[in-house]
Amino acid sequence: MPMFKKIVTGLEKAHLNNLASKGGLACPACGTLATQLPTEMDTVITCRSCAHFGSASEWARGNTDGNRVGRAGQPPANTRIVCERAGSFTTWHIPPSGNAGGLVGFGWVWTSFIALFTLAMSSPLWIRLIVPTAKVTVSKGAGTWAAAGGGALFISLFWAVGLGMLYFGYRMKNAKHRVTIGNGAVTLLREWRGKRKEKSLPLANLQSISQVVIYTKNYQPVYGVELKGKSGKLRFGSGLTPEEKAWLVADFKAAVWPEKATGPRTEASRPVGTSQSKSVFSVALPGSGAGVFAGILFAVMAAVFIGLGLFVIPNHHGSSSGPGIFKMLDVGFRTIWLTMSSLFFLIGLGVTIASLRKLGTETRIEGTTRHIAVRTMKKGIVLKEQLFDRAQVRDIRASETGQTNGKPMKKLELIVGDKAERIAWWMDGEKADAVVDEVRAALG
Repeated sequence: MPMFKKIVTGLEKAHLNNLASKGGLACPACGTLATQLPTEMDTVITCRSCAHFGSASEWARGNTDGNRVGRAGQPPANTRIVCERAGSFTTWHIPPSGNAGGLVGFGWVWTSFIALFTLAMSSPLWIRLIVPTAKVTVSKGAGTWAAAGGGALFISLFWAVGLGMLYFGYRMKNAKHRVTIGNGAVTLLREWRGKRKEKSLPLANLQSISQVVIYTKNYQPVYGVELKGKSGKLRFGSGLTPEEKAWLVADFKAAVWPEKATGPRTEASRPVGTSQSKSVFSVALPGSGAGVFAGILFAVMAAVFIGLGLFVIPNHHGSSSGPGIFKMLDVGFRTIWLTMSSLFFLIGLGVTIASLRKLGTETRIEGTTRHIAVRTMKKGIVLKEQLFDRAQVRDIRASETGQTNGKPMKKLELIVGDKAERIAWWMDGEKADAVVDEVRAALG
């Protein structure tokens, strides 16, 4: 979808310029500021402190969401987390963070406002105190009781939100955690206010260990650590520092999958020409038909809004009589409504057509002793091919670009020399990580 790629590229460049105005880019691994700001998002930047390298877009994303890339066995300075090893068991003791991420403060503001609102709406005496001359009449009857019941149910939803924020905020601030990996299981123990809650997952069914969005604060995602298995998931740590979260994720991965353990990728950490590398390999990128469904759904919803603009809004707002200013406002509102709805319909239609055209196509990353090729094929016919000198290929990266229903979506980039060649724009995060692991193992 060339148009979609142009839009994304334009937004990335605007974001890069915005970061430049705020002091530059910080390394996603250690936080060191870059000495020079690149002009293109596919430029590879190397950290002068920790030697971590990645595309400008990867660095920019790290500056936005606060994520860091950790290295197993290297805890951040000044952390209070203690890692202990005893036989086949590894245990991480995580003390209370003391940080509620703003939930406690906002929870008290929200709850106090709802309390005052509830008191004002439920007490005639309170109204008389505010307006002494007000006449308050309490009606009796089935309709009045039904309205009162509906109002109580409505207000109770806001009470639930406020009390929920206070509960999770104080728990995040004061709870202690202990993570133990060993004997075929990973166990999370949470202790708060004298109560202990323990949950375990079998290591054999563990699917992913990553940082995921727990909640948003001022429209910014707040990440925590998640260990996800087929039978459930363990989540904690949204109050930890970004460096601590990154280190724990790397440490957990090293303990569960020692053969896949990786940290920030540097030239020194990449073994070149080892016996584990494969001279010839072929790795397929997982396909998905979700784009067709999403495009159709988007187009249908936009079509419904167009129908509302054509047949409902004029009857509701429009009138042959009345002041001219209202007619002008009515025409302007309807025009904006139809314009935006039509634009969304075209986007949905474009996504649907592009996804239908991609059905049956397959993208593969293939390697020989001399070259690395990225080929898009359909029924055995090569539709598109990118060929790179294998000696120039430094790494393959998957970095988060967004979320779909709480699931991280990632892009794939092949780091070739000083450029990052984008292979995929929007992939399921777990599948993207699996491709990275397989290609890295083949590259050696």
